[in-house]
Amino acid sequence: MVQSADIEERILILKLRRIEQLNEKLRESLKRDRIPASRAATLIIELAQETPDPLVPSSWPLQSESNRYRVHNQLSSMQQKTECCTIM
Repeated sequence: MVQSADIEERILILKLRRIEQLNEKLRESLKRDRIPASRAATLIIELAQETPDPLVPSSWPLQSESNRYRVHNQLSSMQQKTECCTIM
């Protein structure tokens, strides 16, 4: 009888620890800043529109010297003019 009571007490202590850990995690999650999903989506769209993509020529507000893909773009445009196809 003493052993079963001791085991039950240990089980209850473990359950209590798990509940306390869960409570702590929930408290930490309440401390985090939260924003609505619509605002997060708006921020992502704004970032995508404001950040220039060097691989998309229409969004090149960068000067050609600071665009590291400029040389590749020039080479590919020269290849397209001189050759019709490439056989490998």
